[in-house]
Amino acid sequence: MVGAFESESITDADLYAGRYNKCKIFHFFVDWRVPEYGPISKSTYSISSVSFTGATWQAEVVGLTGQLKPKIGNIHSRNCSFLLGDSATCGVDLGALSIAGVRVATVVDADGDADALNRANFTAYNADIASGPGDDYYNLGTITWVTGNNAGVTSEVQNYAESNRTFSLQLSVPFIIQVGDTFDLSPGCDKRLTTCNTKFSNSLRFGGSPFMPTTDALAQHAEQLADRQ
Repeated sequence: MVGAFESESITDADLYAGRYNKCKIFHFFVDWRVPEYGPISKSTYSISSVSFTGATWQAEVVGLTGQLKPKIGNIHSRNCSFLLGDSATCGVDLGALSIAGVRVATVVDADGDADALNRANFTAYNADIASGPGDDYYNLGTITWVTGNNAGVTSEVQNYAESNRTFSLQLSVPFIIQVGDTFDLSPGCDKRLTTCNTKFSNSLRFGGSPFMPTTDALAQHAEQLADRQ
C-alpha cells in the first residue's frame, strides 16, 4: 500500500519510530446508506513494515494466508543465524554488555550539511563509555534513543571510533540529534565465528556451520574430477 492519509491519532513521530510495524488493519465493507446494518464483509491484514519514501508512506501489507505460511526446515550458512542476546539460542548476556544513559557530546558536521550529517554522526562523552573495547566494538550494535526528538527510535551503528567516542549510524534518524540527547547502547555482532570467539567468548554456542564447503570449493572439486578423467 502506497499513498497518503490524514489522522489526528497517527503521527509522523510514531511512524518514524516504527510503532505501527506488525499492527493489524481491519477493513470493513459497508453500505453507506444504511451503516447501522453493520459491515457486509470484513477483512483483516497485518502491516509487516512501514517506510517513508520521502514523499509518501509505504506499508507492506500481509493477509491471513501470508501469516499462516509455515516455516519448513532451517537455513544453514557459514555465519551464525542466531539473534545476539537470545537466551534460548545465542546465550550472550547482552544486558551486561550494554550501557544506559550515554549522552551526546557533539554533533559532527564535516561537510556543512546540517540536515543530513547531523542526523547520523555524533560523539559521546568519554566518561559515559569506558575505554578498552576498541574501535568497531559497537559496529552493527543498536542505539535506543531515550531523550530528545528521537526518543523511542532505535538506530543501528555503522561505525564506532573509540578515541573520541564517535558514532556513525547506518541510516539517518528521523529528527536532528542535539547535544545532551541520551541513548542506551548495545554492541553488535557480524555473525562470524572469530567474532563470536574473540568478542563474546561464545564459540561453543555459535549458530553457524563455519566449516561447510563454499561454492568455490565445490567447483574446485569438480575441476579435479574433470582433470582425472
